Amino acid sequence: MAHTKRRVHQHIMEDKSISLLRSRLPEEWVIREYRPDYGIDLAIEIFKFIDPERTKADSLGEWFFSQVKSVSKTKINKLKVFGRHNVEKAANQTNPDEFLEIDVIRFPLETDELLTIQAMGSGVPVILFLVALDTQRIFFVCLNDLIDKVILPEDPDYTVKSTKTIYIPVKNEIKLNDESTLVAIRFYAKRPKLYSAFSKFTYQEDELRYLVDNISITDFEGIPQCRELLTVRHFLRIIKRYDFWETTRMWKPITDCYEDIISLETLIDKTLSTGRIETSDFHQANSLEMRFDPVDFTCFLFKSKITFTWHRLKNLNNMYEELCREWFLPTFLAQYLSYTDYPEE
Repeated sequence: MAHTKRRVHQHIMEDKSISLLRSRLPEEWVIREYRPDYGIDLAIEIFKFIDPERTKADSLGEWFFSQVKSVSKTKINKLKVFGRHNVEKAANQTNPDEFLEIDVIRFPLETDELLTIQAMGSGVPVILFLVALDTQRIFFVCLNDLIDKVILPEDPDYTVKSTKTIYIPVKNEIKLNDESTLVAIRFYAKRPKLYSAFSKFTYQEDELRYLVDNISITDFEGIPQCRELLTVRHFLRIIKRYDFWETTRMWKPITDCYEDIISLETLIDKTLSTGRIETSDFHQANSLEMRFDPVDFTCFLFKSKITFTWHRLKNLNNMYEELCREWFLPTFLAQYLSYTDYPEE
């Protein structure tokens, strides 16, 4: 018998899930729904209130995509995770004698959805929010990272199946009125701007190789007049513009690198304004025996400070790939990375 348009239970669950997610995320964040969706349900942009009355919020230029799924009944399982080598450097090899058991929620995802996200790469995070409607708890996992660090290493032929069961750590929970549980989400939203910065650091580090070589062959008195110092100063001004230096306190290497930038900038400015370099400008000199010619030693420290600063900046990309992208995944390594010790922003 014919009937009017019918609303099925799955659609009701979807609406409940998105409504509950909206209630857990900050009210100033902007959530845009995709219709029709092809594996991406939401685009979420981070805003921040700029006045005590919380009437005006500015965009931070930070955002991510999201899938929203739901279960009617929460079932928590145990998952045994094994120690392993870095999957970016070698094929997946686990140590059967090194393992932990973690609490997870099993959830089947359509392979087509995972394959779509795999094709997107890791530049923009796609966060899966799993809403447990019976307990009104919300859990998350970054699907891009899960694909690269878990699914592909462990099951490279997953695409031959119609669905793939994933495991979401119970620790990954967005709790009501608990800002600390959003720190991970805020960090994911910074990924596009961090990747952009990593590219800039690599470009500058490569260019600096030639500049530092030219500084090295310049006599000591001539270094303050080197045109290369102006280029170094220009590079510093460019990367200081990034706004994440003081808003990414959940990852200490960012703060450490910014301190290096300020220290080098101070040194370059002093050198350009006074026209001289002094050994006392370098704290390392106080802890080293002066077994070298003072002039050569000072030149070495000056050059090293420049190269070391960009070495650390470039290494942020390596650290992000090997460590940060493993945060909050159902892996052995992730259990040794802090889930709760990040300061609030």
